[in-house]
Amino acid sequence: MAKRLKDYFPLIRSREEVFEEIYANESLYTMYRNWEEEAQKEFLEFCSGARGVKVTYDGFFKEIMNPEYEPERLESLLSILLGEEVKILQVLPNDTVRIADELTLLITDISTDEPERIAELIEKFPDFKIMYDEVYEICRNVEEVMGMYSRELREMDKNTISYMVEELQDEVDKVKKESQEALDKERKENQEALDKERREKQEAFNRIRELEERLRALENGAG
Repeated sequence: MAKRLKDYFPLIRSREEVFEEIYANESLYTMYRNWEEEAQKEFLEFCSGARGVKVTYDGFFKEIMNPEYEPERLESLLSILLGEEVKILQVLPNDTVRIADELTLLITDISTDEPERIAELIEKFPDFKIMYDEVYEICRNVEEVMGMYSRELREMDKNTISYMVEELQDEVDKVKKESQEALDKERKENQEALDKERREKQEAFNRIRELEERLRALENGAG
């Protein structure tokens, strides 16, 4: 039988225990009710171990991998990922987000929320268990982790809105371009029609002059 996350982390509480704590606190319950149903389900599942925690959530990552307070954790993670020993010499100010963003490109395994995959990861890299111990210790503080999760949801909503705005802007730009191309084509066709009409009138005028000159020549010859 496959091991559950609770087998690795006995401090994980049940779904019912987590929900009871939320329900007993009016402000937490209000926050919880303001989430979408899918978000409510996800929160209870990762707090109870039914679903793994995505450690690359910005809030969790900054809390666990803060190089100012726990440099050895980030050093260990980077050493595993890069396959060579890494030592943090200096922490650049206001650079945490950039570091997190760059690491996210490398961290594929710890971004999963599949319990089986997390179990495999811990078995393969025991050092990761220390990181997940910290994650589930944080999860015991429901108020703190709900705040982190709410901020993550807001960021995701903001990103979704930004994406929708970009899509709409792309559509507007496409329509504008197509409209301008159609207008330019119409103008070109109209200009070509006008030029053709002018050429035909000029040709007709030249033909008339030619006929008139021939007529005068015939009249002069007859006289």
